[in-house]
Amino acid sequence: MSSPTKPRKTRKKNEDYELRQKTIIKSLRHCMIKQGFAETTLTGLAREANMTVSHLLYYYPSKEAVLIDLCDELLARLQESTASGYGGTPAERIRLLAENLFLVEKLSEGEMGIMGELLSLAAHRPAIRERLTGYVDSSLEYLKDLFAHTPRQPGQSASDAAEVAAALGAGLFAQVNLDRNVDQAMARRLYYDTLVQLANLSGQVPSWEQCSQA
Repeated sequence: MSSPTKPRKTRKKNEDYELRQKTIIKSLRHCMIKQGFAETTLTGLAREANMTVSHLLYYYPSKEAVLIDLCDELLARLQESTASGYGGTPAERIRLLAENLFLVEKLSEGEMGIMGELLSLAAHRPAIRERLTGYVDSSLEYLKDLFAHTPRQPGQSASDAAEVAAALGAGLFAQVNLDRNVDQAMARRLYYDTLVQLANLSGQVPSWEQCSQA
């Protein structure tokens, strides 16, 4: 008969291992915010985590492996926001999408920079590209489900409306950083109004001004 203390020891060991991994992920986040992924060396990452390089490599085989877990962590937080909208009315879901367009409640400004860098890194890192593609796919499924429950414009499928909404969101996200005439408030209004039009709900749901004042 096995000792009852062994499961507790195993559980404690697993918890310690996961805690160390979380520390390393957090350290990579700090390093990327300060200097980017390319400039973060394995030695610098280990120093940030208060470990030796050999100690760090016990938990992760490479810097890239840590990056994958950091990517998973950030995307999981974003997907939580999307999932929270299921079950709401179309008007509620469109409002939630507009409010979360810039993810300010989910990601810090530094983490937003990491997301931008992940998009660039995805070009040559299949594992990162696969995860980002999965997030885009889940976002599109959410939009398709939203528009499937609305009248939509005549002749427009839920899938087409979802693609337009996704492209608009990505475009406005970039535009705020490039066009001095577009700020976050304006982008949210444009996004909300366009989704309402795509859903063919104009006049049936509150205006963005009314939503903002609520």
